[in-house]
Amino acid sequence: MTEHRHPLWHAVMFGLLAGALGAAWILKDFTRKGYALGYHVPLAIVFTTALVDVTFTALDTRRFGFLYAAGLAGAVIVGRMVEDWPLSGHGILGALLAVSPIRPVFRVCGALVAIQALVTKAILGEPWIAVVWGALLGAALGWLGRFLDARVKPLRSPG
Repeated sequence: MTEHRHPLWHAVMFGLLAGALGAAWILKDFTRKGYALGYHVPLAIVFTTALVDVTFTALDTRRFGFLYAAGLAGAVIVGRMVEDWPLSGHGILGALLAVSPIRPVFRVCGALVAIQALVTKAILGEPWIAVVWGALLGAALGWLGRFLDARVKPLRSPG
C-alpha cells in the first residue's frame, strides 16, 4: 500500500465541489431532477475525490496508471454519448474504480456505483446489458492501469 502524503480531506473537498456543481446543473436543466440527483451526483463526488487523491499520490510515486485509464474511460464515455454505443458510463467508471490500485474505500464505492447502475437500468426498463459491457470495459481499463503501474520502478526515498 502506498503511503499517502496528503490528507484525504483535500480530495474530498474537490469531490464535494464537483457534486455541488453537478447538482446545480441538474436542478437548472434536468426534467427528472430527483432521479438525476440520486444517480449522477454520488458518482461525481466519488470519482472526483478518487481522481484528486490518486493525482496527489501519483506525484509522489510516479505511478499514473489510474490517470491514464481514467483518461481513456473519459474518451470512451464521450464516444458512447456521441455514437450511442451500448455502454453504461456508470458501469465503466464503477468497474474502473473497483479494480484499480487505489484506496480501498474508492474500490468499494466503485463496485457500489456499478451495482447502482445495474439496478437503475433494471428499474427504468433500460437495457441493463449496457452496464455489463461498460463494466467489462472499465475493468479492462483498470487492469491496464495496474499493468502500467507495475512497470514503474519505485522511487527511492531521500536520505
